[in-house]
Amino acid sequence: MSDTDVKYVLSLAGEYRVNPFVIVNNYRHIAGNCYNYSGSNPKNLIAALDKAIARGGHHLLCCSAQKTKSKWGTQALEERFRRKFPHLRILRIDSESVADPSHAAFGCIAHLNEILTQYDLVIASPSLETGVSIDIRGHFDGVWGIFQGVQPVNSVRQMLARLRETVSRRSCWV
Repeated sequence: MSDTDVKYVLSLAGEYRVNPFVIVNNYRHIAGNCYNYSGSNPKNLIAALDKAIARGGHHLLCCSAQKTKSKWGTQALEERFRRKFPHLRILRIDSESVADPSHAAFGCIAHLNEILTQYDLVIASPSLETGVSIDIRGHFDGVWGIFQGVQPVNSVRQMLARLRETVSRRSCWV
């Protein structure tokens, strides 16, 4: 904020007497450790996620793509993880799955905190980018992200922050 901003706000007040003041918010959210995998191929992130899944636990994988033709989209990744870990309970959340009455993700956005605890791996598209808060505690061990194309940095940050719990977050820009 600058003096120009204050003068502008005071000019809007017109004949009303306003005594401006500034409130400084020093709060810093503790979000856990963040790791970025470099390069144009998320193979190292996928290898790390494979190891984490093999150790057990629950993971949230955020993706910017959806279709099967996208190697790093929700559909292709769901298929990959189902083949590699057939015992894994996987939920794919994207525009198609949430609109399909026969899919487990149908209508899940309104009940995320109850539904997500039933799964070991949740693979989500930007359907979870904004407007939702995952307030589950003690379920997810990490948030992972594979982002490609022209996606705004703020969108990526928002998506990785949907889970409010302090856990490690790992991402890769393809």
